[in-house]
Amino acid sequence: MDKKFVCTFEGCGASFPHHSNLVVHVKGKHEKLRPFACQHPDCGRKFLFASNLRVHERIHSGERPYSCGVCGKAFIQRGQAKLHESKHAVEVVKPQYVPSDGLREHLDDRERAMLEKVRNMIESAQLKL
Repeated sequence: MDKKFVCTFEGCGASFPHHSNLVVHVKGKHEKLRPFACQHPDCGRKFLFASNLRVHERIHSGERPYSCGVCGKAFIQRGQAKLHESKHAVEVVKPQYVPSDGLREHLDDRERAMLEKVRNMIESAQLKL
C-alpha cells in the first residue's frame, strides 16, 4: 500500500498509508499532545491514548492479567506474555500410557536421558526469567 499521507512539519517527511495514522503522528510527535495523565502520586506520566494509560496503571496496581501458559509467570501486557512463552524452547508432552510401575520403567535409557535434559533446560530457563 502506498504511503500517500505525508507529514508537512519541517524536517520530518514521515509518510503513512492512512490519514488517521498521520493525525496520530502529528498529535504525538509534533504537538506533544498527551491528554491522559496518570493520577498516581509522584508519577504524572501522560499518554496520547486512554488505552495506553490503562496499561500503564497496571504498573501501580500490580495487576498482571496475562500469564505464560507454560510456567504461569504473569505479565502486564499480552504481548509480553506471548514473547515470554515463545522463549520456552521445549514443550514437555506427557506420555499417553504410563504403566503402574511408574514413568522410569516405561522409558528406555535414551528417553530417560532426554527427559532429564528437558527438565534441566526448563529449570535453567525458569531461573533466568
